[in-house]
Amino acid sequence: MFTALGYDIEEEYGDLFDRIDVARDGFVDWNKVTTFMLLELYENEERTKSSLVPRWKEIKFLPMHHKEPIQTIVYLKNSHRYLSLSKEGWMNVWGENLKLQQTLRVTTDSVRLRDLWVTSMVSLTNVNKVAVAFTSKEICFYDLNSKDEFFCQYKLHGICNTLISMHYWFNPEDGNEAVLTFGDVCGEVI
Repeated sequence: MFTALGYDIEEEYGDLFDRIDVARDGFVDWNKVTTFMLLELYENEERTKSSLVPRWKEIKFLPMHHKEPIQTIVYLKNSHRYLSLSKEGWMNVWGENLKLQQTLRVTTDSVRLRDLWVTSMVSLTNVNKVAVAFTSKEICFYDLNSKDEFFCQYKLHGICNTLISMHYWFNPEDGNEAVLTFGDVCGEVI
């Protein structure tokens, strides 16, 4: 064994043999050696992953286009764009290089613009739409394909409490299978 592995301290080979022969039956076969090697490599990889610190790029400050706090930022995988939506209803469309491409106004006809307050937004990727929740206890659905105007196509209203968060899931195998969940100020999830 020493000639096959090279010259080293006999005790180290003994320790290696003991670590491989976990059953303590006095022999090592190919299955034990490969199992040991795979487990060691897996443990080393896990240790490396847990000790790695992300290497972030330098912080890039963008010009401020919102007057009120930003409620949500969404990344659109299909078009490689970002959407930022502020409390007062201004939506900025950013390119993948974080250059401002377009500014849109998100409105609803049930509330005056000065009383408008956006609480959340979520991307409905499979149908290329966004859902926006307002303090007026409604959700408006906007089409991202619309070239001319950005208007509310559908509206879900009559919700009992103001919504503050939303999440959207769809089955990539079947685009008709989708779930829109939202939580309100009273702690209910619908």
